[in-house]
Amino acid sequence: MNREIRLKLCSPPIIDQQGNINHAYFADIPGAHWSENDEDLLIQGIERYGVGNYDQISKHLLPNKDIIEIRLRTCMLLGAHNIDEFKGLKDSNKIADIKTKNLNAGKKTGKLKYGIYLNYNLN
Repeated sequence: MNREIRLKLCSPPIIDQQGNINHAYFADIPGAHWSENDEDLLIQGIERYGVGNYDQISKHLLPNKDIIEIRLRTCMLLGAHNIDEFKGLKDSNKIADIKTKNLNAGKKTGKLKYGIYLNYNLN
């Protein structure tokens, strides 16, 4: 049953012709992890271009990272899912305080998942 479903819904390289899962497809992609140097470059990018200017940060400092990766890593740095209120922030000295505030808010409201405060509205 599962094999039949996979054959209908998936395509190579995710599965083979018999519907078996290609586990190598889901292995880590080389270079996909963030090094300390990458994080330092992101912080430099925030200082130079501000939170939200992910295209500039990618273009000038992290060409091996796409905009979505940079945005997600910025969310992790700030400890919050919705970082719109921090758009344009360039003061990297505030990052640790913002993260602490967000983590505390997440704990208080029960909306802390994987170190990220889920501070979004579904309205």
